[in-house]
Amino acid sequence: DIRPNYVRVWVNLGIAYAYKSEYNEAASFYLNALSFRPDAKHIWTYLHTAFLSMRNPPLIQKDII
Repeated sequence: DIRPNYVRVWVNLGIAYAYKSEYNEAASFYLNALSFRPDAKHIWTYLHTAFLSMRNPPLIQKDII
């Protein structure tokens, strides 16, 4: 509520969910962060890792990085 467009918070939430093996939720937070900073390559890498962890080949094959 205080700073909804603070990108680092969205990335940190994604990382927290990834550590809990909740990759769908992690990807959702990474995508939200990317909506503010689409040029942030490190966030794309986190998202790619989440997709790999979900073992979802159709998403991986889109070559998002």
